[in-house]
Amino acid sequence: MSRIEAVASNPVASRVFQPVTRDWERASALLRILGESVLIVGLMLLLSRWLNPADPFGIHAQYPWIWLGPTILAMRYGTIDGALAAALLLGAWLLPAPYGMTGGPVEPEFPQEYFLGGLVMALIAGQFADVWNNRLSRIKAANAYLDERLVSLTRTHYLIRLSHQRLEQELLVRPVMLSDLLTELRPNTPVDAGRLAKADILLRMLASSCEIESGAIYAMTDGQMETHPTAFVGEELPLELNDPLIEMALDSGRFMHVRATDASLYRSQYLVAGPVRASSGEIIGVMVVRSMPFFALNDENLQFIVVLLGYYADGVMRSQAIRTIQLLRPSVPPDFALELVRMKRLYDQAGIDSSLVAMTFGRGGNGQAIFDLVRRVRRTTDIAWELETPSRHVLLLLLPMSGQAAVDGMLQRIESTVRQNFNQTFAEAAIVVHTTGMTPAEPEWVLDDVLNRCGVNQQIVLSTGRA
Repeated sequence: MSRIEAVASNPVASRVFQPVTRDWERASALLRILGESVLIVGLMLLLSRWLNPADPFGIHAQYPWIWLGPTILAMRYGTIDGALAAALLLGAWLLPAPYGMTGGPVEPEFPQEYFLGGLVMALIAGQFADVWNNRLSRIKAANAYLDERLVSLTRTHYLIRLSHQRLEQELLVRPVMLSDLLTELRPNTPVDAGRLAKADILLRMLASSCEIESGAIYAMTDGQMETHPTAFVGEELPLELNDPLIEMALDSGRFMHVRATDASLYRSQYLVAGPVRASSGEIIGVMVVRSMPFFALNDENLQFIVVLLGYYADGVMRSQAIRTIQLLRPSVPPDFALELVRMKRLYDQAGIDSSLVAMTFGRGGNGQAIFDLVRRVRRTTDIAWELETPSRHVLLLLLPMSGQAAVDGMLQRIESTVRQNFNQTFAEAAIVVHTTGMTPAEPEWVLDDVLNRCGVNQQIVLSTGRA
């Protein structure tokens, strides 16, 4: 590499020498134009003197052909170059004999109109060139900008196309969302089974949604991991109990994968390993993944696995999961309490918020009719608990994976329905609404706070316990 190329390749040197480079290029262009002007005018003068030595300037000719040189230069480069060429012709006229172009020893009278007309013709041609050169420069600048925009848009379109292809692949391999998976898993989870019942359904859901090609779930019996899988997908292979990834997962109590910092130092034949843990802390099984696509081994898929396994584990260990809630509020329906525990765990593990909405209705007037209407129009995905107090009807709704925006939308829809049927707003119908989201507090205290705000204390025995 030459020294010039080395300087040009250095970004700091490029910024320093860029003004100098531009000045040098401008000076080179001016020298080139000056040399071209002298050369063309000189050739025109020599040719004219050779053709007509007595009248090389063509003063007495029908047309002064020698002025084609300045005119052509003016049309090519502009007014200044045309004036320069005219000055060169004037200088050739003023040269003394025998170097001058007068053609004889007697100096003729200076042809003012001849040079004035030639100069005007050159200036007009130069002005024409200046106007169109400026227009051409603007057009070139606009085209350069459009070309740059086109390249940028082409690159952006290409990236968007790649992104859409990736999204299509994601939708093909994961056709359902987390809410759909949990809704599908809820009826397929045996309640209080105490073991990994229907684990094959859970594993098939994980395989389809998280692209697991080969994996298995092993039960834990008396703190020992069984070697025969309770459920598996792909090829059934013998379990390696001494695998470092499994040992690290059991010791830490959390999911481990080969890309984790702690596990990357060890050689394991598995990609993912983690416990199936209930909210009570009891480990009822271990899941291992032996094969899955490289791009599927990401935090989102691992979070899916953790959430679904925790949701399943709380179902098969329901009595332990809801024990603290039932100790504080014995009248809570088990299904409502279980879903509350699951949503609190989903909030802790994945940061997905859920909402608890309590609505109280008066007993007088249209209170009972409005209460029955709201019970019918609630969303099918929500978990409801109906209570009765001596003075009011109470309806608790648990909205899984629904934030404040979903709560506001639901309340607006219900109020619109009430207004259409009874021509009353919530305030006119004496409907009081209390809402809360998941908080770092335990789920039993979140539920107890909402019930206390509704005036439902632990001594009231009119609770229907219906869910």
